[in-house]
This record gives sequence, structure tokens and C-alpha cells, in this order.
Amino acid sequence: MKSKAIMAALFLIVSFHGGAESFRGEVVAIEEIDAEAERSATLALGEVFLVRPDPSEPFIVGLELDLDVSGPPARYAGEFALQVYGNVAGPHISGLRDLEGRRIALVPITAPRRQYIILPTRLSDPPDGTADDTVLDRVELQTDEWFALQLVPLMKNLPQDPTSIALPISASPRLATVGGLLVEIESLLATDADIEGDETYTLLLDGDEIPAGELLELQPGIYLLELRSTEFVERSENVGIERGRVTRMTVELERPKASVRFSVPTIAEILVNGNRVANDATELDLEPGPHTFLIRLGDFSVSRQVFLNPEETYEIGVELDFFVRSD
Repeated sequence: MKSKAIMAALFLIVSFHGGAESFRGEVVAIEEIDAEAERSATLALGEVFLVRPDPSEPFIVGLELDLDVSGPPARYAGEFALQVYGNVAGPHISGLRDLEGRRIALVPITAPRRQYIILPTRLSDPPDGTADDTVLDRVELQTDEWFALQLVPLMKNLPQDPTSIALPISASPRLATVGGLLVEIESLLATDADIEGDETYTLLLDGDEIPAGELLELQPGIYLLELRSTEFVERSENVGIERGRVTRMTVELERPKASVRFSVPTIAEILVNGNRVANDATELDLEPGPHTFLIRLGDFSVSRQVFLNPEETYEIGVELDFFVRSD
């Protein structure tokens, strides 16, 4: 055992900076990693695990690979390696394939139980790995880049049955230290052109004006999002920003309404703009402007058009006069 440990220590991680190379292998797993996901595959010699960060996740800055070297693979520690390719061309489908990609590194499998590999995908975010992590070099970044992980032999005395090694590999996202906020404006009363050209509202985040429809990079924490406007209902809401994740918010532009309360007998029938309204409704919100109200009591009915102002409350009903008759 001691001699094998010494031999394993002599292996170096080999990094490659050349162009595309062709390689062949059995593709056994194809996975896309989002900010919440961890995906796994078990590789025998020659088999390939295709993986990539979800390109719609802007704050994934790399992949963390966890290699479980316990069990049968431990018998051959130092005798096989993980070959890593980047920019792997498609089609990305299962089966025995001739593939092409840029070889990034050859990492000998030497750990007695577990081995951790960090694959950065954004050069502007250097990984903060520990002494036990293997950090691979990156030369260039492709936004939709697929990586191939292939188990290859380093020694000639490996078992004839390549499936007897069976190395489990888990791939999880490595997240940036910041998060993001994307605020969209939505209105049921205006066209997109009206919204884009409207200067009657302002979005504020902790008191600072921010644009709508643009991804903001923020430190994790709680922020106050406000909509201030001269024409629309003003809103405020606390927004939480998490590390490595995008918080998406939709703010609706809603014009201020008028409130109407009815004071009528329970047997009365109420119609607003020709539509029946339950007379037990305590309050009704209506768009500002002219509205036609009709109140019917048996054979008696009265109709009036009323102009409602925004953010005002109205009471609408009927009054019956008291009279005395004498024959």
C-alpha cells in the first residue's frame, strides 16, 4: 500500500491549452446544471459524462465535481484518471460517440476516499477552493459550453472488465458571491409602447433609481423596491437577494380607482353600467370616469350618471320621502 501511495503522489495534473481534439467514448449521462441542481453519473473506463451549467443562469461561475473513490475504485487509485474536455461539439446524445472538444486537463484519481475538482467557467470569478480541491485552468469561455468527463486508464494492469471500476461523479453548481434582480413592468391598461415611453413612474431600490427589464448585480440581502408615480398606484415591497440566484419581480402599473358604497334596501336591484351588482357588496372599486348607476325597487327605478374621481370614496343610494294623505 505504501509503494502505491508514493506512486500516486508522483502524478501531476496535466493541463492542455491546444485546439479541438477528437475522442471516442460511450456517453452514459447528459445533464444541465441549474442553480439548485446536483446531477450524478457513474463512469466505467472509457465512458463519458456530458455536463454544462444552465446558460440561463448568469451567476453560475463553475462546476464542482465530487468523485467517490471509495469502494472498488479505491483498489486502482493512481491507475486511472479523469479526462476533462471543454467546448464539446454536438449532437449531445447517448451512446457510443465520436466527439470533439478542447482537452482541458487530465486529473489522476489518487484520493483514497473522495476527490474534489473545481471547473471554473468564468475567469472573472476566481475559485476560492480549499487545499483539498483540484482547480482546473480555463483558457476561454463559451456561453453554451458543454464539458465531457471521461474516465481513462493510466496503467496497463487495470482489470479487463472496465465496468468493475464504476466511479460515481456528482456535478453541482458553483455560485458567484453576488445575486441578481430583474424587475419587469406590466400593465393591463397600456401597450408596451406606452409603458416604455412613460415617464410618470420611477422604480427605486433602497432609494436609488433603477431601470426596468435589466438584470442588476447585487450583494445578498434585503432591499426595498418602490414604484413611485403621479398616475399609477404607488407600491413598495421588500425583496430578498440570494447568492448566485436571480430574483424576478413583476410590478403592475395600476391606475388609482374610485370606491363606491351602496346604501339601499336589501330588496333593491343594483346595476352599474348595465351589469348587475350584489347589493350586499360593502364596497366596489371602479375606474375613474363616468359610470351609469341604476337602482330598482319593484316598479320604481332611478338611473343617474356619475363621474368618479380617482382615490375618492362615494356613497350611492336612494331616499324615499315621507308623506301623509287624508281622504
